[in-house]
Amino acid sequence: MFVHGKTGKTYYSVREKINYYNKVINGKIEVSPAVKRKAKLRLKSLIKINEQDYSVPRIIMTNDKKFNSDNFEKPRICVAIKEDDKNRIFVAPMLKTNSQTIILDKDINRQISNTSEGHCRWIDKSDVYETKTISNVCSLSKYDIAKIRKIFVGKKVKKNNTTY
Repeated sequence: MFVHGKTGKTYYSVREKINYYNKVINGKIEVSPAVKRKAKLRLKSLIKINEQDYSVPRIIMTNDKKFNSDNFEKPRICVAIKEDDKNRIFVAPMLKTNSQTIILDKDINRQISNTSEGHCRWIDKSDVYETKTISNVCSLSKYDIAKIRKIFVGKKVKKNNTTY
């Protein structure tokens, strides 16, 4: 959980939401029947997000404080590149366009930073948030995934190979 430094809006991680909805379903938190119905539906999608595989690059959201040295907290869209055996995710933040970065095929206004710039970090799975609160988030194309794998993971990708 973090509170946005400017707006004061509170952001809860996927795991925090799972814990809350489990308490709602189990009756530990008193809520209306409508909220209880919503909790059951939301829990399924949140569990799917929590258990998703990071062997293929995907877009996630985390706290920007993980990347900046200042104490300002805000949401940051990142690309999850890979996962290690300690349940940490190697993420590269999306930045405004500049050189030496990967510009996304479907969204030319955003890009992924290169590891040589020192922006990539390992984060815990408990620091993953839903991307629905950020507008205009694109999905990664198969070409984006191929570029990311080539630069960050170091795997060779054949020209016509769509299996990653």
